[in-house]
Amino acid sequence: MTLLATGSHTSIQHHSRRAAGLAAFSLLALLLPPLPATAEEEATGLEQQISAAVINQISPTSDSSSTGSASPPATPLPSIESFPPSSSSSRPLGPDDSGATAFSYPFVSEIPSDLKVRQYYRLLQANRPPAWQQVALQLRNGEYLQLSQDLSHEPFSNVRAAALYLSWALLQNNEFVAASECRKAYNGFDDHVRDLEQVADAAANKGADAVRVQQSFLLMSASMDNLLTTLPRQYILG
Repeated sequence: MTLLATGSHTSIQHHSRRAAGLAAFSLLALLLPPLPATAEEEATGLEQQISAAVINQISPTSDSSSTGSASPPATPLPSIESFPPSSSSSRPLGPDDSGATAFSYPFVSEIPSDLKVRQYYRLLQANRPPAWQQVALQLRNGEYLQLSQDLSHEPFSNVRAAALYLSWALLQNNEFVAASECRKAYNGFDDHVRDLEQVADAAANKGADAVRVQQSFLLMSASMDNLLTTLPRQYILG
């Protein structure tokens, strides 16, 4: 019995030391910086990610990503700043558009600001694929100046307009929580679009490299994915 107990104790000690060693190795792997990739490997990886972003453009969000149907809260939520005004006009909106209200935007689009949530979602579905494909082609060909300029024109400007007006349309449906989250997500998307515009312009003037422009595009694409997760499910499936 003593020998059995000793053997069992030795086995437990062996397994304990092995588990501790594996835990230490895992911790060390987390703490150590990853091995640097070569420029060719990094470029190849970014190209694959860009291809995936273009191929997997807009797809219906899953149950886990939808916010559900929001009902008007008992107490009003904080107001959402700078919503575009409702308008029945479909005239282009742009930075030099002097005939309108106080709202002006750094892009030109024929999309009106008084559509429904589903309509804006469908416009995103229709315009995002060609816009992403256009950017990906310009990245491949090194047409950075053209890329920077085209972000303010169709089809990309239609993506920007539909994304901008989504939160306003949600607010008109008393979807206060979803409207607030959508507006925050749009602000992030808009920041990434402006960043892409700046780094593409810098790359055209040799102030930034191609990898930086590709990374900016991927971040912008991810921010659009994030914006779509703020839409309640009924507007996506309807």
